[in-house]
Order: sequence, then C-alpha cells, then structure tokens
Amino acid sequence: MMQMEDNFHISIKHSKSSVDTATVDINGKEYYIHSLYDPIAEAKRWVSNIELKEGSIFVVFGLGLGYHIIELCKLLDNSSKVIVIEPSKELIDIFIKKNGLNDLISNGQLIICNASLKTEIYNVLSNSITYDAIDRVYLYVFGQYGNLFKESYNVFLEAFKECINAKRIDINTSLFFAERWQKNVILNLPYVIDSVPFKGLINMFKNRPGIIISAGPSLNKNIELLKEAKNKAVLMAVGTSVKALLKHNIIPDFVVAIDGSVGNYKHFKNIEVDCPLVYDLYLYPEIVEEYKGPKIISVSSCPYTPWIAKELDEDFGFINAGPTVANMAFDFARQLGCNPIIFVGQDLAYTDNKTHADGTTYEGQRIENPESENYIYVDDIYGNKVLSSKAFLSFKTWFEDQIYQHPDRTYIDATEGGAYIKGTKIMTLRDVINKYCYSTIDVKKALNEYFSTFNGYRKENIQKLVSDLKDIEKQIEKLEPLCERGEKLSKRLLDVYKKNIGYDAGKLLKDLDKIDKEIKEYKDGLGFLSIMLHVVAFKVTKGFEPQDNETEKEKGIRVSNMSFALYNGMLTAMQEIKPYLARCIENIQSKYLK
Repeated sequence: MMQMEDNFHISIKHSKSSVDTATVDINGKEYYIHSLYDPIAEAKRWVSNIELKEGSIFVVFGLGLGYHIIELCKLLDNSSKVIVIEPSKELIDIFIKKNGLNDLISNGQLIICNASLKTEIYNVLSNSITYDAIDRVYLYVFGQYGNLFKESYNVFLEAFKECINAKRIDINTSLFFAERWQKNVILNLPYVIDSVPFKGLINMFKNRPGIIISAGPSLNKNIELLKEAKNKAVLMAVGTSVKALLKHNIIPDFVVAIDGSVGNYKHFKNIEVDCPLVYDLYLYPEIVEEYKGPKIISVSSCPYTPWIAKELDEDFGFINAGPTVANMAFDFARQLGCNPIIFVGQDLAYTDNKTHADGTTYEGQRIENPESENYIYVDDIYGNKVLSSKAFLSFKTWFEDQIYQHPDRTYIDATEGGAYIKGTKIMTLRDVINKYCYSTIDVKKALNEYFSTFNGYRKENIQKLVSDLKDIEKQIEKLEPLCERGEKLSKRLLDVYKKNIGYDAGKLLKDLDKIDKEIKEYKDGLGFLSIMLHVVAFKVTKGFEPQDNETEKEKGIRVSNMSFALYNGMLTAMQEIKPYLARCIENIQSKYLK
C-alpha cells in the first residue's frame, strides 16, 4: 500500500511577524508550509472563505502548526467537527503541546490523524462522518500541502472518495429497504428458534482452505474445477451462485445469504440443497421458510439479533456482514479458521460487460450503457482498466480493509478476472487446488457432530420472548393515539403560522413537548420499530432543514410541517408492522409453546 513521502524533514523558524512558521525539506529542497511573513493573517484569510453551516464536518488535509485549524475551530457550533489528516507526526506533536484545543479533541469535535495508509485514513473518516451529515462534509487542502505531499494527498483523496461513496450507498440502501427489512425481521424471528448459533463453528476448519464462490462473470472460467476442490476445501457459496453450481452438480458446504429483497428469492426458488444456510434476519423470509437444510444464525447486520439472543439466553456469535453477501461470506470463512481464503467468481466488475455468470438468475444480462455516471473504471488483476460500479467499489474497499486488519492469513484471488483486490495473491484456481487442496475435509461430519450437541433453546426462554413481544405489541397500541394527537396539534400549529388562525402557538408547542415525553417512555415499542423510525427521522431531518435568512413565519411553517411528518411517519410505521408482529407471536406460540 502507498505510504507518505520518504526523506522529508520539518524545521520550525520565525516568520517576519515573529510567530513561528514551518518549512519542510523534501529531498534536499526547502518549502514553506505557512506564510514566511504572517502565518496568523494567512490563517484568517484562509478561514474567511469558509461558510459554516450547522452540523458541518470539515475534512482538512494539512495541519502544519495549526494556525488555520485554530481559526476554523473558533467558528464551530456544538454539532460541527474538524477532521485533520497530517503526514507529519512531528507537526501533530508540536501542535498538541502548544495549543489549548484539548477540550475539542476530547469531545470529538477535533480529530487529528497521522495515518498514512489508505485503510487507516478510510477508517478514521468512516468512524467520524455520520450518515445524517453526509451532505455537510466539506473537503479543504491547506496551502501547498497537495503539492508538497503528493503521494500522501493522493492516498488521502482516494480514501475520502471511497468513504463518501460507501456512506451514500448505505444511506440509499437503508432508505429503499427499511420497510422491507422491518417486516423481514419480524417474519423471520420464529425461524431463529429452529436455527443453530454460529458461535459453535468458530475455528472448526482452522488452517483448512476455504473458497468463497461468488457469481461474477469469471465464474464461467473455472466453475468445473470446483468439483476437484469439493471435500478438499470448505466451499461457501453466496446465494446468487447456487443455481449455477447445481447445474454443474456441485453442492457447496454452506450457502450464505443476507439480501432482503424479493429479487433474492429468485436465486433460491425451486432449489433443494441440504447444506446449512448462514443467514441474517434481514433475509427475504420465504427463503428461510422454504430452505431445506439446517440454518445457522449469528449477530450480524440486523440490530435486533443481539436482543433475540439475550431473550433466548444464547451467544449466537458475530459475523461482520459488510455491504454485500460476499463480505459476510469472507468473515464467515475467516472465523471458521480457513487459511488460505480464496475468492472465485469475485469480479467486482462487469467483465466483458456481463453482470453475472452463466447458470445464474441473471444469465445473459449485460451493461448496455457503460458511460453512465453509475459506472466507473478500476484496475483489474492484469493492470488494465475494467468496468465496475460505485457499489462494487464499496465492496472492494471493505475487503481491502478487512484483509489489512487481519494479516494472519493468506488471501488468494482465483477469480481469473475482474477488479484487483489489494492484499490478495493472484493465482489460477488450478494452481490453488494443486498447491492447497490436497487432503480430505469431512465438512458434513464436523457439522453433524456440532448440530447433535446443540439441544435447542429452553422453553422458558421462548416463553419470555413471546411475553416481551406481547408487551411491545401493547406499547405500540398506546403509541398510536399519541401520534394521532401529535398530527392534529401539528396541523393546528401550521394553521397558526400559515393562516393566522387564533390558536395559542405557545400552548400547542407545550402540548407537543408533552406528547414527545410520553412517546419516549415507550422505549421497547420504539426500539422494535427502529429500522423504519430511523428512516422516518432521517427523511424528516433532511426534508425540513433550516433555510438561510428564514423569517419567524417561515420557520413556524417549517417546524409545523416537520412535526406533522414525524408523527405521520411513526403512525404509518406502526400500522404497517402491527399485523406482522401479531403473526410472528402466533407462529411462535403455535409451533413451540403448545
């Protein structure tokens, strides 16, 4: 991975105005980081061009001696923050010792990072940039930093772009799938009681080769060779690839699935495999219901799974899902102990403009308009450019981050095409099989031994789960009239500001505050609806942001509409979910508590 420039030396000198300035000596040539004449005046000029909006996140490449950062921090409101990426640890140390911004550093409003690897920078940015602030992230480069530290700047810029891209994809996915996910979780909940915890599989196949089979176009090149790897490697197939494998009479050892859309059901419809399904509660419920093999549950993407595990008094274990199913398969393979971990069909690109391998549901589909803004070009495994997408880039970034964080394994890309994943060795699948797949692995026997030792969940814990679900049901019933009253009061408040109808605005606002306090008392009911309610809150926040130079009347109209939209969104979510919750409770009672 690229690192910052070698052979540079920092010197502190006096400027013409007697305050310190800094120079950097790069390969024997000296350059000023700040003004030679007046670094403080320079910093004030730099900040004067910045417009502060509430809740802004400023990402700055270049700290220097920090004069510009001190001036920028003077502008911050309590909801804004500054993230600084600085190539020189020496300059960071000088800044922290000399300047009194420790309060801002300790409360997270000022984040200073000396990371030089893209993965490290990406993680700092990803952890610091919140989803609700994604449209208020502003990138600045101080002075000549972009020219003085070109390599570091390019690494930083790549990490920044990938981070923002991944955040936007996450937001769009959540907005699109929130209602579907909420329903899937509730409908899948009864099947958890038939599922075996993943925790017992950890290190089950330590130092045995594991092959993650995805459905990229390059799978056509080597799918037949997977027959030779069967029983000599652990085969983990993502759901999209299963039909293609079955057409070649290849039965994987595990199927991994997380996609909650109805489209994912097409990959599983009318298939019969007896290997375990590794799934997340977001998965489309008909897949879980109709799947013939054993089911393995873990804590993963779904925020409810830890609560369910606690209710059932069981440690499910955790699998890091990432943004796509292949990411989840990767962490599953890693925690099984597999080494090496081998990618097959993992193009992360539209090789030959194809979307998927033959034999899949998407066989024959091609990219018709590769020049669309949805597509990008990335480096392939041969050093050429290959057509990809912003979504694929976020998947690739996730793989590269995990490979960097877990250097204790060998990672091999045997896709024989597609995007280059940093940290992987490029090999053909034939060479992988010859080198690593030489001894027998009885996966089914190892699994059956584990399954036979799991005695299921105790009846009293299942009863407790049902009892708590009924309590949540009652809370939702009490929340509905509160939201209905909130809607009515919000309409009246709108009439005050829009039509000058003579309600008492102050009293209406107090009544709405009282409703808000009552609503917050029903924590379990709100928590159970959190997937949909988070999206409601996000849409309301983004849809009713304050406008510049807003009059009192305009503000009142905005706040009234925002209040109505919030109560209406909450009420709609409750009405949507109530029948699914009732069905869930009935299913558990009829199947497990008779």
